[in-house]
Amino acid sequence: MGINVKKIINTDFISTVKNRFYYYTTIPNENGCMEWTGARDRKGYGMLMVNHKHVLSHRLSYQLFKGEIPKGMCICHTCDNTKCVAPDHLWCGTQKENILDRLNKGRSARQSGEKNAASTLTDSQAIEIKKLLNTTNMTQVDIAKKFNVEKKVVWRIKNNISWKHLEG
Repeated sequence: MGINVKKIINTDFISTVKNRFYYYTTIPNENGCMEWTGARDRKGYGMLMVNHKHVLSHRLSYQLFKGEIPKGMCICHTCDNTKCVAPDHLWCGTQKENILDRLNKGRSARQSGEKNAASTLTDSQAIEIKKLLNTTNMTQVDIAKKFNVEKKVVWRIKNNISWKHLEG
């Protein structure tokens, strides 16, 4: 869901939430995207704890800078960047409008590799991991440490579950 900004009377609380929001937000890049650097869910959307609840960062941005989100509405990205929290890149729409927007932009298929917003590796890093797995005696744990990822990421590459679209 989210927080109901109108129900919050204490402006100090709003200021604190904004400060925490900005702490995990980059300055706008060349596309104008302000990217979330904090925790993300498995789909790549940013998350922040507010009032003991996980709030999606793009929805929080919309609420903080544009207003309330009507019940059942989606917050969509004009930039198609799940990490983006720039208020100017966000719009409120129905689930149907969100799906149509995605289809019209050719984003209906699940993105793989570094195009997946939830990815922690680049394509070149995944290729290097595949090479290390095939040409060295490095353990999966050692490779995971080298790339600062969990062992299961390396295991999934080794077992051709993820990054299978790349040669290695």
